[in-house]
Amino acid sequence: MDIVICFCLLLLSKSTAGINPYETLNVKPSDSQKTIKAAYKKLAKEWHPDKSTDPNAQAEMVKINEAYEILSDSEKKEQFDRYGTTEKMSQQAAHHHFYHEFRKGPGGSYSFMFEDFPFGAGYHSHAQRKSNLLTRYSYQNIILPDSHHKVFLIAVFGEFCFDCLRLQPMWEKLAENMDSVGIGAYELNYDRNPHLAYDLGSQSYPQFFAVVNGRSVRYKGGEISERLIRDFISSLLPHSLVDRIVGNEREYFEQSFKDNKPQCLLFSKHIFVPLLFQVVAFEYRSKVKFAYVDVKDEQTKYFREKYNINKYDPTVVIVKEEPSLPIAVTTGSALKRGTLRELVTKNLYLYMPRLSSQTLFNELCPMKSASRRWLCIVMVTSENDDYSSHLWKLRQMAKDKQFEEKRVRFFYIFKRKQNKFLNQFENSDVHSVPCSDGSNPKDLLILWRAPRNKVLYDWFANGWCKTDDSVAQLANYIDENISGESELKYEIYNQIDLIDEHWHGMAWDFIKKVYQGVQHVVDSIDSPSWYNASSIGFIVLVVFGIMISCVIPITSEFISDTPSPSPSQHKRNVNSNTTILGLKKLDSTNQKTFIHNSPAGKVTVAVIVDSLNIDDVASSPIIQAFADAIYGYTSNSCYTFTWLSIAENLIWCTEIMNINKFGEFLPGTVLAINGFRKYIYIYKPDVVTTDNPQLSANFIGFESSEEEGDSYHQLERIKVKRAAIKLRKDFPRWIERLYEGTLPNRIKIDKWPIMES
Repeated sequence: MDIVICFCLLLLSKSTAGINPYETLNVKPSDSQKTIKAAYKKLAKEWHPDKSTDPNAQAEMVKINEAYEILSDSEKKEQFDRYGTTEKMSQQAAHHHFYHEFRKGPGGSYSFMFEDFPFGAGYHSHAQRKSNLLTRYSYQNIILPDSHHKVFLIAVFGEFCFDCLRLQPMWEKLAENMDSVGIGAYELNYDRNPHLAYDLGSQSYPQFFAVVNGRSVRYKGGEISERLIRDFISSLLPHSLVDRIVGNEREYFEQSFKDNKPQCLLFSKHIFVPLLFQVVAFEYRSKVKFAYVDVKDEQTKYFREKYNINKYDPTVVIVKEEPSLPIAVTTGSALKRGTLRELVTKNLYLYMPRLSSQTLFNELCPMKSASRRWLCIVMVTSENDDYSSHLWKLRQMAKDKQFEEKRVRFFYIFKRKQNKFLNQFENSDVHSVPCSDGSNPKDLLILWRAPRNKVLYDWFANGWCKTDDSVAQLANYIDENISGESELKYEIYNQIDLIDEHWHGMAWDFIKKVYQGVQHVVDSIDSPSWYNASSIGFIVLVVFGIMISCVIPITSEFISDTPSPSPSQHKRNVNSNTTILGLKKLDSTNQKTFIHNSPAGKVTVAVIVDSLNIDDVASSPIIQAFADAIYGYTSNSCYTFTWLSIAENLIWCTEIMNINKFGEFLPGTVLAINGFRKYIYIYKPDVVTTDNPQLSANFIGFESSEEEGDSYHQLERIKVKRAAIKLRKDFPRWIERLYEGTLPNRIKIDKWPIMES
């Protein structure tokens, strides 16, 4: 067996340029270490996965790191020059190396099978070319946040898996169809990213997961087909997404008007609502109401005839304030071409919506400069008044496209519900007289939201009447204001926000949170991962309930007999707890455990913070970003995650990192310490910017004068925030490379210094 392995390794060493470090880095054997290092930096900058758009950038970066690791080590370099390999491997390591080299792909690699047969070079090169491969970054920063308005489907496959190979054609077709519907389809390689698969809840493959509203749910059906996967996704979407109209269309339209939303109606003869319609409804449910009408139901006959619906062809109707006048009618043949989403996005708001939330106000009446400003006209009325005729007359102006071209939008607002918002606009100069038809006019507020929370406003003279004269006067006023002949008289700053009229209260929010928590717990019990937040939260909740019901009543009997500590003792007890967000503090009391006497294979990862106060450390955005970034690795027994105070260990840090002065420390610096082998890796977030020359100064130093104190501390806070952003963005990839063992620039330590007490 050893002879066979050596023969295979010999073939590998003589194979192609993909494993020749000299050709990989484009250097010569006679080049100096300085030249080799410069070549490595140049290629690393060019092929870094975060900067390169090439789909093979990650694989190329691994090869570059391997090549530099060989040529930067004199012993490995000499061994490669002699034997074409880097080290004398054991039989187990040789097997591992042999397996990885034979699966690399088209660049001259070998395969146990033919090129197009399973697990040959063609198979793996095809996998590497895929653009929908799932990574930890895309899962945490794209899928989970976007899953609250978009559905995602994840297929978990593995290498050397015949079932995965059998399902691959079906999955590729399914992914393409899902993308056309609006569902994001990703593929996860279990063998290359087992930690992410474990977080997802997968311990085997092939498996399929759907991510909806932050939930990752596994498909449990035995048989796997496109139809069953579609039904699985449909079952996970909220049941209240699409209303079913059965003869009560009047109530539906009245409720839609109260909800301040346009309506999207689907007429179809199918029993179930199509997945495309459900997905679009899920995406735009906060702005549009969606309903389904069964054309086979006799109770909907009048409704079908109202819109002249052909019951044999699915039809979508878009309706706004006037149900009898639909905005758009599209048949099923057009819907297959994906026009449904386009129809909805063009009709997200009513012609004249009610100002019912600050979000809607910000979207339709944004803060703009004078050259790009929107003139917003708001009719003030009472919910109990008869305002329909005044509203109808003003809505006719809102439907006129000329006003939209002039950047004018029309709204109405309920005075009683938005009393605080309206009270900030003084209305003492308005003296309304009855309209010519004898009705009372409505107050009309005209405003422009300028940048920096500035609002210029005025009240329309004599109020708004439902007469043609009032329409002509308002049109002239708009033209004069846009042309600059007249200006808005008043201004305010830092205006009060609108109340969200659609909010159901804290009790309803609590019920929804509890329901979501129960869903997560059920998902967690079904999946093997007991390290996710929902499972831990459930366990903590159970333990807390036991304490409330059992422990606290028993211990309360002894509280009166226990002397209360003095304020100084209480303060010491609070500060003695140095574990923050699950991270222990690295200091002189535990340096022997974490560093000096650390066993082989154990790595201590410490983030550096600049604070002595425990509360300041806990509230620092740096330590919070660090805790989020290392969440997926906390279960690995080979790593210990800690935090380190630079103010307490200045001398130790300067000696370890070979830094000359305190000011060279950057916020968010991370040390990966291997105590047994005496080496460290250093991660430094790039927080220096060129837009403000003051920010390029040292982050922490003693040179600032008293006059510069306020601005200096402000720059510190800015830099800390930017360092936290960098930690969230770049550090996950750095720690992945630490875990893979592909990090360059290892720093050897002759002897660990002692931390001061």
